[in-house]
Amino acid sequence: MVYWIIAFCLLLLALLLRLFIKRTLYIGLILFFVTVGAFLIFEQTKNTTFVEAYDDLYEEDVVIEEMTVGISDGPRPDFGTEHEVTVENPEQIERVLEDLSRLELKREEDYDFTGEIYQVRFVVTDNYSEGFSETDYSHVFVGEDHVNTFKITNDPEHLNTLQSLIEK
Repeated sequence: MVYWIIAFCLLLLALLLRLFIKRTLYIGLILFFVTVGAFLIFEQTKNTTFVEAYDDLYEEDVVIEEMTVGISDGPRPDFGTEHEVTVENPEQIERVLEDLSRLELKREEDYDFTGEIYQVRFVVTDNYSEGFSETDYSHVFVGEDHVNTFKITNDPEHLNTLQSLIEK
């Protein structure tokens, strides 16, 4: 669908340029540079970090009350967990967030979860203003080489803390 929209916009741009520029060579060059520029911008938006992708966990007025870590070995991350641990210790939660904050990610369109998947559920309370707060859940599925639908592009040893929590 996105490709059809891009093709339509390029066709529309070509028709508009045709009103002002008579030589098709110049129109072709302009369309080429616009296409290459749009492609490069689109590819750059796929790269991110864990902190940018899950910034709601790192905001100043957010309190993470507890974290539940489960491990599953099914074909889907919501298939069920073999073992589950609830953590309320702020230092342990901070260690997990610190491990995850070192991740550099790249968005993938079609990813199937395979292997061991750690299901991490954060209970997050956001204090909007004096006397007003909202409690919500933030779910993150962490594998050896993926976080949700993001591929991990660096090697930060991000599973150490999660593995130690499950083994306790």
